[in-house]
Amino acid sequence: MLRSHAAHDMRNNHAFIEEEDLGDDIVGTCWCRPQLRISPFVWRVRLALCYKGQSYKSVPWRYSEKDLIKPSEKVPVLDFEGKRQYESWDICQFLDKQFPEKQLFKTNCPSGDAGILFIVKWADNAMYMGITLVILMDMYNHLAEKDKKYFRESREAMFKGQKLEDVCADTPAKVEAFRKDMEPLRQTLKTNRFLGGNKPNYADIAVAGNFLWSRSISKVQLLAKDDPIYEWRERMFREFDGTIKNSFGYPV
Repeated sequence: MLRSHAAHDMRNNHAFIEEEDLGDDIVGTCWCRPQLRISPFVWRVRLALCYKGQSYKSVPWRYSEKDLIKPSEKVPVLDFEGKRQYESWDICQFLDKQFPEKQLFKTNCPSGDAGILFIVKWADNAMYMGITLVILMDMYNHLAEKDKKYFRESREAMFKGQKLEDVCADTPAKVEAFRKDMEPLRQTLKTNRFLGGNKPNYADIAVAGNFLWSRSISKVQLLAKDDPIYEWRERMFREFDGTIKNSFGYPV
């Protein structure tokens, strides 16, 4: 679980400085190491806070600590001025209202938030599952021992009784399938620096969160270095270096 503090106005530029005396909390996840963050949805909130220039403090959370995040059943959870917000999309919408100077959801297209929502739902489903098929065993291997039984049982049920090892069999073929499925994203990024145009918006953050999740627990190279998506990902990593550099990640 991440518990973060975001109380400074963005103009103060106190982004990501851990300060116990601040009054507002953001709750997210981190599993078996304090700097290991392997939820793509928590990464979205972390990147959003970085974009907003807000500081926060992290608190680790495990699957076995469900009581800490009730009534939610999953992270991230935002505790801001004593009130909790849930779901990464809703949390980031909330942050846009609280800190409106740099809008995450601002677009120049008539569809507005609906266009961003389409990309986010694609990242939540098609992209997320493509990465899961590659790194599921890496996720399992990075868990604390007391969480492994729950994780294996819940994920094997999700895959209709398939063993985790079987789900992830033939990694090279699954990486190749993932790269093919990324073609719409690739074509978009050939002519745009970011999904938000000249600067990132929440669509960029949602997709980057998936890559940061994978990077946190797996050495698998999901992208070739000559891929436009790889170039975009490097831009995003530079854009949010202030928060990414403080978290564990494998070279990708």
